Amino acid sequence: MRPIEPECTPTNTPAALAAEICARLIEWGEGASRGQVCDWLNRLRHLYDADPAAMWLYVTWQTGDSARIAESFEERGAKVALDKQGVHQATAKGFAAIRRVAPELAEAMRETFEAHAPEAKRAVI
Repeated sequence: MRPIEPECTPTNTPAALAAEICARLIEWGEGASRGQVCDWLNRLRHLYDADPAAMWLYVTWQTGDSARIAESFEERGAKVALDKQGVHQATAKGFAAIRRVAPELAEAMRETFEAHAPEAKRAVI
């Protein structure tokens, strides 16, 4: 049972977002298996350990949001205070880390990024 929230309570606070993520993880664990959830969380951790950019590339890919995947390096850079070259380098480094951790995942992600963001082709090969 969810607590009653006043209408003026912001829903995108860190605590509210974390609560929503945790609720979805519990729902996933009950609907599939806790092992699948743990495997996915471990994949995030391994990608983060290899390179934080790798984890964020993976999370972006997992959303299936092709508009987000198709953002130019310049658009992505504006969100994280990097220039286009910096985003290109971070993307290349992130994909290299994904290839080290999970080569099959890197290939699937590369295909998606290249299909939706031609600019990324040079960064992920």
